[in-house]
Amino acid sequence: MKKEALYKSLAKYYDLIYTWKDYKKEAEEIKKLIDKYKSSTGNQLLDVACGTGSHIMHFVDDFDCVGVDLNPEMLEFAKEKAPKAKFIEADMIHLELDQEFDVILCLFSSIGYVKTEENLRKTIAGFTKHLKKGGVVMIEPWLTKEIYRTGSPHMNTYDGETTKIARVNVSELKEEKISYFEMHY
Repeated sequence: MKKEALYKSLAKYYDLIYTWKDYKKEAEEIKKLIDKYKSSTGNQLLDVACGTGSHIMHFVDDFDCVGVDLNPEMLEFAKEKAPKAKFIEADMIHLELDQEFDVILCLFSSIGYVKTEENLRKTIAGFTKHLKKGGVVMIEPWLTKEIYRTGSPHMNTYDGETTKIARVNVSELKEEKISYFEMHY
């Protein structure tokens, strides 16, 4: 199975691969950072590359939330998890929402999908354009240099009663600064 298949036609399996991830705990830690660093007075939150909504669902009681993702199938799951939030199909590289936010989140290494330095610059410029004065942007990196190991195999699995999934990849480093891996399912 190609990676694109997981994110498009098989979005329903995405959450199964990440059952180990504690989204609620992460959201609680993020809220503490927001309280510490945000000086704007509003409560508008943008979750960029929100996927199936596993983070945003933990913010909807404290913020007016908007989630954006490039994948409409993922957004359908997000709408079920966080019906109080508004969801928009959009590309983070070319973000045009005609709204400013007090908090902009780009979590779970989603920033890695921009793939090039030029697209990273465009994405950050878009975040800046949509951020209120005194607001905060939080971007969770892909991997840090300390834990990234070129050539290392990695596997995530899900072993349900009727569904079995194994995702395997081997990491590479291209041009000494671009991490790359191809996932196989």
